[in-house]
Formats: sequence, structure tokens, C-alpha cells
Amino acid sequence: MLKVALTGGIACGKSLVGSFMAKLGAAVCDSDRLAREVMRPDGAAYAGIASSFGRGILDARTGAIDRGILGRRVFANPLELARLNALVHPHARKAWRAWLKSRPRRTGVAVLIVPLLYEAGMEKEWDVVVCVWASPRNQMARLRMRGLTPSAARRRIDAQMAGNAKMTRADFVIANNGARRLLLEQTTRVWRRIEEVRKHAGAGVRS
Repeated sequence: MLKVALTGGIACGKSLVGSFMAKLGAAVCDSDRLAREVMRPDGAAYAGIASSFGRGILDARTGAIDRGILGRRVFANPLELARLNALVHPHARKAWRAWLKSRPRRTGVAVLIVPLLYEAGMEKEWDVVVCVWASPRNQMARLRMRGLTPSAARRRIDAQMAGNAKMTRADFVIANNGARRLLLEQTTRVWRRIEEVRKHAGAGVRS
């Protein structure tokens, strides 16, 4: 089984590329979904987050973490964002490793969508890294469409490694600045390259 990390900046289209790869035959998992799961009241990271950030981030009715409140707080303070990541990442990493281990033996390619691959120092755990890139202008526009203010959108973009830096470290790059059709065409070309890597018994793949 070839292990592929799909990374890129916020609002670059990682989930859409992941959905394309799933249709092409990959087993796909989103690390953000796993992070949300470990932050639930019954999740492994919940107690640590509630203790560290206080009851002000909890929904008064359900006791669940209010991701909107928490997000506004941590993206306004890099130290608090780092503290949150330190509480969530170990549990999320354990969850995706369990996901990989549970894949059927017949699985050819397993893809994990992991936005903070390089920021968390996890790139060496993968056979292939694919970066989805979009211009900062397009990132801003997409985040505005999600309801974020310009300043909030900028803080979220700035909280991650610059897209150009991620591009230079990846094995393959997919640019998402145009039509959906063009994104699918690029994804299909990269998928064919990934399949070639898998079929050539590790040639060109990290050990």
C-alpha cells in the first residue's frame, strides 16, 4: 500500500482533490475530520482542551467545544494556536495511524488529507506528498465566501506555512486557480504518476 499525504494551504481545494482521488480508486481520510472527532466530549483531546482553554469555549447547553469561539481565539494568538495544536495533533496522529493500519490488504493507495503536514513535521511518514496550491488572492476570496472577514481570513492564511514553501517540498503540485474541470485534469495526471510509482515497487518513493 502506497501512503500519500495530500497537503496545502487553507481554502486551496484539498478536500475536492481528495474526492477526485477517491473516485479514481484511493482510500481517502481527512485528518481534519479526525481532529474534530478527538475534540468531541467523548474524544481523547476534549479534557485537555477544556482544561487548558476554560469553560468559555464550551457550549453552555451541550458542553461541546464551540469551534467558532475557539477558532476566533486561537487564530488571534499564535501561542494559543500552538497550544491547541499540541493538544490535538498527538491524538489525531494516533487516529490516522489506526486508520492506515485498518486498511484492507488489497488497498493500493491510501491518501490522508493533512493541512499541517510540514508545520507538524510529519512529511517523512509518507511515500508521496501532493500539495494543492492556490494563489493568496483566491484563498482570500474563498474564505470570504465562507463568511470570514478579511482580517480573519488573513490570520488563518498567515497561521500556516506559505503555499510556495509547501510546493517546493512536495513530490507533486496541483494548482487550483481555475475551473473545476482543470483541477480534475491535473488530479488525474498526478494520480497516474502515483500509480506508476506504486507499480514500480517504490522507485522514486521515500523509504
